[in-house]
Amino acid sequence: MATLELTSQERSRLKAAAHPLRPVVIIGSRGLSDSVLSEIDNNLTAHELIKVKASGQDRTRREAWLTQICEALACAPVHHIGNTFILFRPKPIVKEQTRAIRDPSQPYTPKKLAAEGLKRTRRGRTVKDKRAGIHRTVLAKRARS
Repeated sequence: MATLELTSQERSRLKAAAHPLRPVVIIGSRGLSDSVLSEIDNNLTAHELIKVKASGQDRTRREAWLTQICEALACAPVHHIGNTFILFRPKPIVKEQTRAIRDPSQPYTPKKLAAEGLKRTRRGRTVKDKRAGIHRTVLAKRARS
C-alpha cells in the first residue's frame, strides 16, 4: 500500500489537533511486530489521528519503523519528534442506507396513512394513492349522504 500525502496546511492543522492527545500505542523493546501493527490499524480506524510512542535510542530505526507503518497501513506521517509519531488515516466514507423507502424530497407519510394506501401532498393534504383503493374519508362522506 502507498502512504498518504498531506499538504503543509493539512499537516499543521493535524499537528495542532494532535497536541492534546496521548500515545495510544507503545512500540516496546521487541520492535514493530504484527500485533503492534494490528493495534495501530485498529486505533487508526477508530480515531483517524493517533500518537504512537516508540522506545529505542536509534533514530534511524525509529524512522524505518515510521515508514514501515505508513506503507503497511496506508496512513500519513504527520509528525515525528523524538520518540513520538503522529499518524493520520481518514475514515472511509460509507454511504449508510436509510430505512426510508421514499425519496427525501417527498413529504413524510405516517405509517397509518401508508397502510391505508394514502399519502400526503406537499401542502399537507391527504390524498389517495393511485395504486391503492378508495380514500377512507370519501367513503365516510358517502355513508353520511
